Amino acid sequence: LSLAMTVALLLFQRHVVRVTGSTAVRADSLHYRSDLLLNSGILLALVLAGFGWQRLDPLFGLGIAAYILWSAASIVREAVAVLMDEELAPELSERMHLLASGVPGVLSTSDLRTRISGTHWFVQLHVELPGDLSLQQSHSLCKQVEDAIRSEFPRAQVLAWLQAQTRLPVWLKGVLHPQDARQVQSMGVAGLIVSNHGGRTLDTAVATAHEIG
Repeated sequence: LSLAMTVALLLFQRHVVRVTGSTAVRADSLHYRSDLLLNSGILLALVLAGFGWQRLDPLFGLGIAAYILWSAASIVREAVAVLMDEELAPELSERMHLLASGVPGVLSTSDLRTRISGTHWFVQLHVELPGDLSLQQSHSLCKQVEDAIRSEFPRAQVLAWLQAQTRLPVWLKGVLHPQDARQVQSMGVAGLIVSNHGGRTLDTAVATAHEIG
């Protein structure tokens, strides 16, 4: 009965892992799999011993130990990838590009970035839209891009940035260093706003007036 309950639990955990991709549940499942294999190996060794096959339990033990080490190593690699914010596989990112670019009204997509955090995939990309669209229309297209990606990758949390073709001037706020100012000026911004965003009172940043001077 105990073995049957363990098998039922493992089947349920396998379903949860397939749906959520949870590394924690996969690691917990390894614990129960090792117990199941160990107990089954002992029973099998006893049965075979009755037929004259002696001392097979050490071989079963070595095989189970090797399986546990291999599975544990794969779980460690997966956990490290999550902790290091590893990107998704290139083929997945390329597929997301195709899904986003296929939305009617989208001119192009670029700068797609992904990372894995727990059971979620965080996706950011730039979406280029026609410059004559209203803000509401632009927002609607971005929502369609998000829905297109999530329809195939439901674990994805999509954040689409607008790169609309517009004649409006672009100003950048928050510049404090001359080198940063020269760099963004070369990118074509119309103006700069020198500001530390209140950082002087929060983290002892330099005063705005000091940088202007």
